[in-house]
Amino acid sequence: LRVVRHPENRGIAEAYNTFIDEGRGELIAMLGDDDVSMPDRIARQVAVFDKHPETIVVHGNAMIIDEKGVQRGASPSADMPPAEMLRHLVRVHNTLVDPSRMVHRRTYDLAGRYRAQFTLAQDFDFWLRAMLVGRFRHIGGEPLIKLRRHGDNFSDESNRALEIQQVEMALTELIEKV
Repeated sequence: LRVVRHPENRGIAEAYNTFIDEGRGELIAMLGDDDVSMPDRIARQVAVFDKHPETIVVHGNAMIIDEKGVQRGASPSADMPPAEMLRHLVRVHNTLVDPSRMVHRRTYDLAGRYRAQFTLAQDFDFWLRAMLVGRFRHIGGEPLIKLRRHGDNFSDESNRALEIQQVEMALTELIEKV
């Protein structure tokens, strides 16, 4: 485990790409500064990769906490076959809990890295591209992480218009690709 930080804020996509560059293993798990990983998270995710080596992303549920660490809700996700996952992302909503994911390194070679123009929807853009190259698997049961939500999150409601614009951009690119 290594902590990697930029001296100045270069955006989420650039931070994620730095993790990929600095990571030494085949499996890459990321977590925001203010989120909390559950003690068994890594072991549970590695077990899925071991059991299903064709998997490119393992994700799971999250407990929502506030700035003081008090539980305020849950963010469940689900396991879906590839076609259903893509349909869900495009037609329903992005319910993948981004900080819960562990990604196999080969995924970035196949789907590309995080793109800087997606300052709020970098995860959604990546999911759409990754869905075209491999299988995602969800770990049910207990949450993998505690996801902190508060007014200082960049992804709070005040940036909803920008997020919608970026989601539309990612969807347009997907439609043009397929």
